[in-house]
Amino acid sequence: MLSARHIAQSLHTLVTKEGHKAQDVANWFVGYVQMHDREDQIHDVVRYLEALEKREEKENTLHIKTAYDVSDATRNAIVDHVDASQDTPVELNEDASLIGGFIAEYKGVRYNATLKNELKKLRFSLERM
Repeated sequence: MLSARHIAQSLHTLVTKEGHKAQDVANWFVGYVQMHDREDQIHDVVRYLEALEKREEKENTLHIKTAYDVSDATRNAIVDHVDASQDTPVELNEDASLIGGFIAEYKGVRYNATLKNELKKLRFSLERM
């Protein structure tokens, strides 16, 4: 028997990766539940689907951490740097522990363009000489 998590992942994939209409997938799911007398799984499947949606929303949001508030031009330059589109949702956060530069996370990739990281790379390069 399929677990609620596997069903949710399959439903999510049908809509997001394979391009099926959400309403059609929902109808297929209801038919499956009725055919296999699995109404008890509905709540758990919905819970897993909500978690998948939240995770996908977080991954598709560009998270930028800087030492101070940045201008729109700087924000747009960071968006370009990580190859995101200009309409990508952006979450800006200030972190006083950063001396300069930024840390960005987008689609599971972390970009560390902080001054501290650049100095660390320079030191590593000099030590290898």
